[in-house]
Amino acid sequence: MKLVFTRPAGQNQGLLDALPQHDCLELPLMTLQPLALTPEAKQQIMDLDLHDLLISTSPMASQCFIDQAEQYWPQWPIGLSALCPGPGSAKTLQQQGILCHWPEETNAQAMLSMPQLHKAERVLIARGQTSRQPLAEQLTQRGLRVSELILYRRQMLTPSLEQLQQLAHYDWLLISSQQGLEHLAKLLDDNQLACCPLLVSSPMLAQRANELGLAHRLCNGASDQHFIQVITQL
Repeated sequence: MKLVFTRPAGQNQGLLDALPQHDCLELPLMTLQPLALTPEAKQQIMDLDLHDLLISTSPMASQCFIDQAEQYWPQWPIGLSALCPGPGSAKTLQQQGILCHWPEETNAQAMLSMPQLHKAERVLIARGQTSRQPLAEQLTQRGLRVSELILYRRQMLTPSLEQLQQLAHYDWLLISSQQGLEHLAKLLDDNQLACCPLLVSSPMLAQRANELGLAHRLCNGASDQHFIQVITQL
């Protein structure tokens, strides 16, 4: 089977190691770039102990949070815990002694049903720079006090024409971000998109693929294991 991985460079090694029998192409659609802290962001980190729960939306958010917050918190606030979309986002936090929780279906939407959110009143969301953040909007609608800590930005990449033409020869293209899917839809024409079915990591991505008229199959999360489980069944 021929597979295309679109995660940022450095995030595909687990899949490559687990799927040596397949012909795999790495085609990153974006890079992730840490941002300098604004005065507001510094204050949010200094006020970490005033929050009931930390939410980290991605592995990059977790890494950037640790890199910045440990300057202000040589010891974490007592009882600090975090909610993550999956084990990949939790790994860096756990290595630093932070208690982490994540849903069985590893995606941001599934976090909304976690019991930790029912107990929280004030949460801090560590995330990347985007124009809209549905998670924060939904938590605010529930009555929670939400602060958003913007730690990195996504820079979209444009593959070469030759790389894009290669996609027609592959069986499945793995997508795990909304921005990645939207960027791909801009890069390819309808005929090119139709040639390569998608493996998507969340119901939200599946819905958007439907709207774009793209063939796809839904995984139950964005972790390596979730993708591998589906790939072995194809």
